[in-house]
Amino acid sequence: MANQTAAFKHATGLLGVVQDERRKQRTAMGKGIEALTDQPVVPISPLGPGINQRCRGWLKHLYNKATQVDDWTEQGRGPADWWDRSTGAPMSSFPRFDLHESSYAVALMADRTPAWREVYGTVLEGLADRYTTHWAAVDWLNQVGTDPARANYPHSWKGSLIPEQEWGQYDMPGWTANGLSTNAKGEAMGVESDPIAAEAMLFFKGWLALVMSLHGYVTGSSKYRQPWSMANRGGTSRQWTLDLVVSTLHQQWSEREEGLH
Repeated sequence: MANQTAAFKHATGLLGVVQDERRKQRTAMGKGIEALTDQPVVPISPLGPGINQRCRGWLKHLYNKATQVDDWTEQGRGPADWWDRSTGAPMSSFPRFDLHESSYAVALMADRTPAWREVYGTVLEGLADRYTTHWAAVDWLNQVGTDPARANYPHSWKGSLIPEQEWGQYDMPGWTANGLSTNAKGEAMGVESDPIAAEAMLFFKGWLALVMSLHGYVTGSSKYRQPWSMANRGGTSRQWTLDLVVSTLHQQWSEREEGLH
């Protein structure tokens, strides 16, 4: 029986996400052009001391997102609707991009208003905790082997996203192809359960470490330097610490002049 989880459908339906995003972008561009012609330009006020009203609104929005109870497990419904899982398809249409890209603003605001450290810490904890779930690594945990939708890629990708000479035999960026990785000796690894231990997923490990490190920077807490569990394939998990993630990434990078994919 085919996997019917929301996570599997999202990860393996990447081409459909791309097509939906193209339609949304065309609509948004049309509305944007109309708005530019009909509305006067309103300048954004400078930050000055503290953070301005726009920043406070963004902080409130992030706090609400980070503290809402939703289900990022393999069998769950998935992230709440306001976690972005489509922008930037096919490369970045996964919820973890909303996690780490939201953390940048939190760190900057925390430097300006350190008295609000508890609020910033709560937001960053909500981001970092979600980074250890199935939906954070939904691509690696579900995209096994080559992309079965290769034959349906937009022709405009030929010679751009896809090398022309490899057309029809090359996966789109964003398809992680778990099972096709090799180790530093060139040996095939097969399907790997853990996105951190995997001989791939450089970007995942780097951004996970960044979000957890920002939590420590803002709060002074060593929470993520203590053991926590990373979701693996098949509903299993593995224990990691922030230090171990960074040392694993450093080792894997050092073993290859070209780095990891």
